[in-house]
Amino acid sequence: FQPLKRPGRGWQVGLGYSPEGVCQNEIVYEEMTDTAWLADEMKIEDWLKEYLTARYGSCPDKIWEAWQIIFKCFYSGGGGGHFKYQVIPQLSTDPHHLNPDWFKALDIFLSCSNEFANCGCYWDDAVELANHIGSSTADNMIAMTIFSHQLGAKENAKKFLGCFTEMLTDVDKLNSTRYQFMLNEWTGAAAKWSDDPELQKYYKMDARRLITVWGGHLDGYVAHHWSGLIGCYYLPRWQLYLTELLKGTDMAEIQKKVRSFEQDWVSNGPDGATEPDKDPAKWTARTLKDATQLKEIFEKLNKEMVEKDRGVFLGTWNASEKHVLSNVHFLVSN
Repeated sequence: FQPLKRPGRGWQVGLGYSPEGVCQNEIVYEEMTDTAWLADEMKIEDWLKEYLTARYGSCPDKIWEAWQIIFKCFYSGGGGGHFKYQVIPQLSTDPHHLNPDWFKALDIFLSCSNEFANCGCYWDDAVELANHIGSSTADNMIAMTIFSHQLGAKENAKKFLGCFTEMLTDVDKLNSTRYQFMLNEWTGAAAKWSDDPELQKYYKMDARRLITVWGGHLDGYVAHHWSGLIGCYYLPRWQLYLTELLKGTDMAEIQKKVRSFEQDWVSNGPDGATEPDKDPAKWTARTLKDATQLKEIFEKLNKEMVEKDRGVFLGTWNASEKHVLSNVHFLVSN
């Protein structure tokens, strides 16, 4: 909005914005702040190169190549939202489109890992991108587990459930390499408000509640991709739901078991690792490798199952009841 060009300039004494989430996407806040003080229209590529140089200490060709892809994929419109694994388990079979450019960008970005081995901001960004790829892949494994179950493909359903567990475990380990993406940073800060053990337990319980069940229709609203929260809450919650689904347990009973798990975790934890893993290179590379392999498995088996069912869908049904979304494919054979 270029305040320096406005007739009323000189009266402004401050600038602020109120992000609903912090400790992520620093580039957005930097760009917003800089834009406000420019006398002329921002040349985004020039600004981005300067920003990356300041962030990493230099901007070699490979970093620039990777960020051009990142900028096109993630910063040129569209919105965000929760991953499937972060919301209340439900019969949703809509998979993500796993954009090959995401994988390409991370691969190029990691080719500079030796040069930026000791640059914290470089690894923050590598983990963010790997997290998006791994989380989207894990979501697809959920969708394919449910889809396989609906088709009666029991072995495929079990296979995809195992793939989901593998991928989300990677994501949990990945995020444990950055202290700001660790659940214990949050619950530990809550406990520091008292020296009394009982009060510490109470404060940690409330800290867990705020980022998960919270209350009413806000259940799952404050979703985070934090190590500990993923490994100790999101992953076992979905494992419980999917395992019971594949066993044929009544849906009302499944939901009851899921709620019981949630409340027990809010009260008692656990909260995962207390110290960051010191090998982000290992876990970004591992996440990229496993996600690439699972992407191929997903595309192959999905194609086979659809073709087996004559390749024709009559439509998709979405039913909302008490803020729970159900998504079931109607197939010709059914």
